[in-house]
Amino acid sequence: MEHRYFAIAPDKARWVVDQRRLGGDPDLTNLVECRGQGVDYQECAVDDLRSRLLELKNDYSSELKKSDPEGGRFESEACVLVHRLLPVTNSAVADPGFWIWLAVVKLPDIVEWRHGGEGRFAELANYGIGNRTENLMFRMWLRAEIVYDPSADDPYYLSRFGDQDLWRSHIIRQGYSSVRDVAKCLISFQYGDGKPRLSSDGIRELAKRLRRLRANMMMEFLTPARIMGVLEDQAKDLS
Repeated sequence: MEHRYFAIAPDKARWVVDQRRLGGDPDLTNLVECRGQGVDYQECAVDDLRSRLLELKNDYSSELKKSDPEGGRFESEACVLVHRLLPVTNSAVADPGFWIWLAVVKLPDIVEWRHGGEGRFAELANYGIGNRTENLMFRMWLRAEIVYDPSADDPYYLSRFGDQDLWRSHIIRQGYSSVRDVAKCLISFQYGDGKPRLSSDGIRELAKRLRRLRANMMMEFLTPARIMGVLEDQAKDLS
C-alpha cells in the first residue's frame, strides 16, 4: 500500500543544519513537504524508531572518536531496527528528500553523535545533503535491505557482520552490490566462520577485482554457488 511521506529539500535542510550550529532553533513548518499519495505517513513509527535507537545508543560511549569501531558496531545493530521499524514504500525509498527529512528533522542528534564528536560536526553528507548514499539512515536501511534473507531464522544475520569500511567502501558504493546474491556471498565469504577471512588490504583488493569482473560478467545470472566459486578464485592469492 502506498502512503504519503515527509521530505525536505537539500538546500532547506542545509539551512536548518547551519542555523542549529549557530545556536538557533529554526521553524520547520514551511520547510517540510508532504509527498506521494495514499494513507497518511505513520510518523508514530518513526518516533518509536527514535526511542529504540536512543536506547541502543546508551550502550555505547557518549562521544565517538573519528573512525571509532564502536560506531561500526552501533550500525551493525541499528540497521536492523531501521529496516524493521521504518515504514517505507518504493516512492519514499527512491526520494532522497525523505531520508534527509529523517536525518535532519527526526534524528539529527543520532547523526551528530555517530559522525561528529571531538569538537567537530558531522559532515553534511551524513545527513544526505549532497550525497544520498552517505545519509546515515539510508545507509543503515540499505545495509539490511541488500542482504535481507526471509528464509533464514534470523533474516538479518548477514547484516550484522562486517565493519563500516566493508559496508561503505566495498558494498554500498559498488555497482556489483546491486546484485544481492553477490553482496550476500561476499559477506558469507568474508565472515563464514564469524571472523574476517581476509585482511583489510585483502578485501580491498578483492573488491577491485570484482569491479573489473563486473565490466565483463553478467553477475545477475550467476547462482550463489557460482558466485562463491568466483570469490574463491579471485581471492586465492590474497590473505
